[in-house]
Amino acid sequence: MLRSLVGSEMCIRDSIESIRTVGEVNALRDKGGFTLFAVDAQPEVRYGRILARKSATDEVSLDKFKADEQLEMRSDDPNKQNLLGCMQLADVRLCNDGGVDQLEAAVDQAMEALGVSV
Repeated sequence: MLRSLVGSEMCIRDSIESIRTVGEVNALRDKGGFTLFAVDAQPEVRYGRILARKSATDEVSLDKFKADEQLEMRSDDPNKQNLLGCMQLADVRLCNDGGVDQLEAAVDQAMEALGVSV
């Protein structure tokens, strides 16, 4: 999906979720007109959310969840998962420890600060 978007025109309201590599960020920045939002929550909050969705693949302990997450956080290869590197490159950082309404309000506020009407 990213490859096809990078090769085409993007609209001001286009959004791509789950950007996980620095290479993806760089490709989108090269296109211009790109703003990266990093949305994060405390590990315990994210863990509670995966338990609530009750997927068989999410049946892990909190310790295993945190260990797996650490494997995804860093890489020197720009084409490998590097969540921390992507978050450090973000133009806007949002905390998602609250509910959906709080996140939507934070996104609206960030968009308005960027001069995008919501």
